[in-house]
Amino acid sequence: MREPVTPSSAQPSRADARRDLPSLAFTALAFGLPLALLLAHHDLGHEGDIAFFHDWYLAFREGPAFYRDGPGLNYPILGVLAVTGPAWLVESITGPLDASAFRLVLKLTLVLGEGLLVLALASLARALRVGRPRLAALAIYALPSTWAGGAWFGQIDVLGSALLVLAASALVRYRAAPRARWLGLGVLALHAAVLLKQLTLFSLPGLGLLLIAGLAACPPSARRTHVAWTVASAALLFVADPWLVLPTGYASHLSWVLLGGGSAHGDLIVGGGASLWSLLIGPDGGSSRTRLLAGVSVFHWSLALFLVSQLPALRWLARRRDDARAFVLYVGFANLAMATLLTGVHERYLAHGAPFLLLGLDAIAPPRWARAATVAIVAGWGLFVLASIHFDAPALWLFRRHEPIAALLLALLAGLLVAFVRQSSAPPDRDTRKTQ
Repeated sequence: MREPVTPSSAQPSRADARRDLPSLAFTALAFGLPLALLLAHHDLGHEGDIAFFHDWYLAFREGPAFYRDGPGLNYPILGVLAVTGPAWLVESITGPLDASAFRLVLKLTLVLGEGLLVLALASLARALRVGRPRLAALAIYALPSTWAGGAWFGQIDVLGSALLVLAASALVRYRAAPRARWLGLGVLALHAAVLLKQLTLFSLPGLGLLLIAGLAACPPSARRTHVAWTVASAALLFVADPWLVLPTGYASHLSWVLLGGGSAHGDLIVGGGASLWSLLIGPDGGSSRTRLLAGVSVFHWSLALFLVSQLPALRWLARRRDDARAFVLYVGFANLAMATLLTGVHERYLAHGAPFLLLGLDAIAPPRWARAATVAIVAGWGLFVLASIHFDAPALWLFRRHEPIAALLLALLAGLLVAFVRQSSAPPDRDTRKTQ
């Protein structure tokens, strides 16, 4: 085990620690702020998604054949349970829930997820040695990019964000001090994220590389055991599900969700999101049927652009692999590239990437103006999400169309790419592998 590094500017000073919020006050704010915000949106949200989730709950009540017979349940099992489980438990006390009661139970579940996300953000900020980590977590929550797509919208992406941020926090600590408890927490949080929703998969490459870096730093005496446990636990994701009645030909619900019953919007050019393709072509037509240069479909062009965008980012990450913040920033960048370059994206699809972008910015040491611009763009994306469900709100009229938001996100993407290139030959200015 290496000796702890000398405290540096990356580590919060004692004065910062004293000025940070006390634990009890922070926890009260972490859950109190989302609960207070619920007063403003308890009867709002995306009507289509919430109504569809209510149909899921009704199908879930009928028995274990909801994947086969239900109205298009296309999330992995933890996602289905997050949508239907709390309502099913409340039903045992109150009786079957109508649409209005279900909406409230769903939103309370997501409010709890927002509070957990704030706690996870503070944990990751502390692991990355961000000054005043609790205040930083609350500042990130205050941005509409954090809460617009969660309980307000009525979607479970906030639960995925909480799991991914928790996994990152544990894996950063594991890389600094390879203890089994950090590995177990990080890996189990990753597994839970995979079983929650397909959107979390775009965060797995960055977090997987962070996991590999931690296993590589593990003492040889424990490495074999840690690697074996990690591989074996991942295999459990795809075991048969004998307690579920699945569509014919599938023994695992996850294989059906990923390979057979995935999202129906996959063949759209854009599904309401802030994508490059909303600027170039518009939302009409199927992405696999619309052809561009050399007769290649828009879908395959988007996939190629996404993969190409990862090459300079991975090259930069390889050169800064001693800096934990670089892995965090790469997770945010991968989600940003997905939300802007792929077809079929929805308006919420930067939900997982936004917190990672904001916490990982120190990895490229941007000037103050660039940091402020990044925060403004991320916050603007949150307003775009709000506008997608409140088209009649006069204050949000600038954000009703896809094109302005897509341009802002592309500007951020270009700025990050330039930063990756400019920083690629410079060694990290400080080592953040060690945690407090």
